[in-house]
Amino acid sequence: KPRLEGWQVRWPQRGFFSDHAVTLARAVDRFNADDYISAVSILYPRIEGVMRSYHIFARPSVLQNQQTLVDSIISPINSTERYSMLLLPEKFRRYLVEVYFAAFDPKNPSGLSRHTVAHGVAPQDAFSEKAAVVGFLILDQLSAYFAG
Repeated sequence: KPRLEGWQVRWPQRGFFSDHAVTLARAVDRFNADDYISAVSILYPRIEGVMRSYHIFARPSVLQNQQTLVDSIISPINSTERYSMLLLPEKFRRYLVEVYFAAFDPKNPSGLSRHTVAHGVAPQDAFSEKAAVVGFLILDQLSAYFAG
């Protein structure tokens, strides 16, 4: 929780976060109130919104979909840097594709992803403190990429 205060100051300074600052502040507020259902419900779709803001800047003529959103973040890093960079871009790419944007079966959803949250089928017990922290960590990782 103490880290969130610093993030709230730093994130709006990144152009791609500024349009999302009010909504992210509400997620922080809900997290600090131990309302993890609301925090996660705000964070997971908004992470994609931040990625879209960056994509529009970085690749305005490229169609927006899950793969191109992820590529917009990772592709600018040259292949030599990708394997030595402390931000672990290849692992982050894999996480975004396989976990954050994970596909789901609407008849039998499981786990927490952007899709299960946004489509209203995430298991209720998945809206935990840990899930909210993961959302904030994704945003912080994005913030570090956008700074570069």
